[in-house]
Amino acid sequence: MHSFDFNQVIHSSAGLFRLLNLHNWADEVEKTFEIENEEDDIFDLMRSHHLSHTIIMPSYRFQLEHSNEFAQKMNVGIQRIGLDTYITDSFKKDATNHFVESDFNITARFDKPYALLYSWDMHHECTHGLSGHQIRALFSKNQWTGMTSQEFLVAQSRCLVNSEQKDKLWTWLVDSSNDALTSVGFLDNSAIKVYTCKQGSMNEERGALVTHIIPLREVKEYKRD
Repeated sequence: MHSFDFNQVIHSSAGLFRLLNLHNWADEVEKTFEIENEEDDIFDLMRSHHLSHTIIMPSYRFQLEHSNEFAQKMNVGIQRIGLDTYITDSFKKDATNHFVESDFNITARFDKPYALLYSWDMHHECTHGLSGHQIRALFSKNQWTGMTSQEFLVAQSRCLVNSEQKDKLWTWLVDSSNDALTSVGFLDNSAIKVYTCKQGSMNEERGALVTHIIPLREVKEYKRD
């Protein structure tokens, strides 16, 4: 990457959503928005923090309002392109299309569409081997943002569509968590899975992704008297 092109990111994000059968998501991110940072500053931010990917996401409120529709439509869309999803609230149960309604790190996402900056190798060693409670405390202490379940599913889909990564991945989705549960994302053999763990669960192999969120501002036209 040699620059950050906001319009190109919007175009590619909308194209991905349409490919995944999420046409209302595409319509939402294609509204007229402007980014609240200079493009050169975003490029410098991504370079300094080794963040290699960007997706424009609808507001978290929009995602909640269309949660069941998201799961159903995305399952259809992703199967059309030869992938598979498994969305559930327990690793061993049948898929339920259930997502944790998070109470953690969603303020900047809630009312506005936003740019999600991320990289699949941003697992700090200190995030491994922690429980859900501990991972939330660590992210809060360091003022880090992580990933939500919806972000993980969309971002992994794009990754696999573009043949960018096929290695096994197992990560806390700390920004889809509440006092009782923390979500987990899992990739294995081109199957993208999201499930939830009790807050006391921990595993030495599982860390958490560190991301950056940039809210967008809607551009409105005003009539002059």
